[in-house]
Amino acid sequence: MTDSIASTLAALRPLLGHWEGSGRAEFPTIPLHEYVETLHFSTEADRDHIHFEQRARHRPIGAAAFGPSHWESGFLRVTVPGVVEWTNAQDNGRLEVAQLAVTVESDGLHLVGETSHFLNDPRMVRARRVIVLRGESLRYQLEMATTRVGTLTGHLVAELRRVGTQAG
Repeated sequence: MTDSIASTLAALRPLLGHWEGSGRAEFPTIPLHEYVETLHFSTEADRDHIHFEQRARHRPIGAAAFGPSHWESGFLRVTVPGVVEWTNAQDNGRLEVAQLAVTVESDGLHLVGETSHFLNDPRMVRARRVIVLRGESLRYQLEMATTRVGTLTGHLVAELRRVGTQAG
């Protein structure tokens, strides 16, 4: 694990840039579907946080066309060495704050943790994120529990590839 706020922030810098890829969404209360997304991480010089913006388009499995899905934006802010606060505002009104442990392993950068706060979505009970960056590949998983599905259950899994970088 990183040993200072500055080194934790430095460990996150490989996320900076543009990413594109695809994934699958499922949950007991929704139909299985696939999606494509773009994800952009950016920062400015002398900032202690990273901004992200994610946009997705989805389609039912086997359908021909993708339609609008969701749009999210937020920040990764190092709160203590080895931990990042992931704030996330979604276009459906949900606000989420997660605490993710940041580790640099031999196979890449890992961010793993759970949501500590939800706002504007009384259905949400718990969420767990796993994000792994290996070279030019970014994979993530999201599990969640809701008022209707009480145990952590897989919801999203995706793989994105770097398509552009941000200097700085």
